[in-house]
Amino acid sequence: VLLIDEAYYLYNAANDRDYGQESIEILLNFMENNREDLVVVLAGYKDRMERFFSYIPGMNSRIGNHIDFPNYEVDELFEISAVMARDLEYELAPGAADVFKAYIKRRMAMPFFSNARTVRNAMDRARMNSAIRVFDTALSGGNPMVSRADLMSITPNDFQIILDEALAAPDDAILAKRHARPPASRVLFHARRGDVSSLSLSSAMGDPRASSSSSLSLTLSDRPRRHLRRDGGFSSTTPRGSLRRRRPPPVGVA
Repeated sequence: VLLIDEAYYLYNAANDRDYGQESIEILLNFMENNREDLVVVLAGYKDRMERFFSYIPGMNSRIGNHIDFPNYEVDELFEISAVMARDLEYELAPGAADVFKAYIKRRMAMPFFSNARTVRNAMDRARMNSAIRVFDTALSGGNPMVSRADLMSITPNDFQIILDEALAAPDDAILAKRHARPPASRVLFHARRGDVSSLSLSSAMGDPRASSSSSLSLTLSDRPRRHLRRDGGFSSTTPRGSLRRRRPPPVGVA
């Protein structure tokens, strides 16, 4: 069985020096000579596949079965998001489902909607928005302790942010996957992966003057401390201590 996903990239009609035409001719000959032993599946978006077959008439005549898979319904996509949240040990707060469904309805009317991939991107954005929200709330509320329930919750407002972006964009806009303010809030994003009951935050993490090469020391209650680098990775564990920002040693200039 040979599966070729996004098969239309095999041929570039705009480039007469492209090797795609030659590769397709070889594939057609191989298909013809091995009809009893070979199954070829060409997959891709419907409009692009139709254009691809119009360029390669021989391919269209040799592919006897064309199967159109319709997009998922909104409720089905929400069920997919619920499975993703469960696997990542997140919980959707009351009202989050309605906002998420409104976002999906909007995205279905925009270019490059890709069903489960769009859902995964939306969940990633919501998780990062949740991390930023918990981070800002902890620093502004005077109590730096964050509970496990806080780290596990995705609220309606976490989805509302991406819904507002989609509603404000033109109908033909292409929405890119992006994360706002990743360095500071990434602490919560990665700490969520650990088995923690609470997390202590320090306002030093929000210091915009921090060097891009500095590291953050993170204390997880009842667990060894790990260092979170600005590039998003963790360094080795050390004994427990307070959360603080470490600056790199000064570098002399000749």
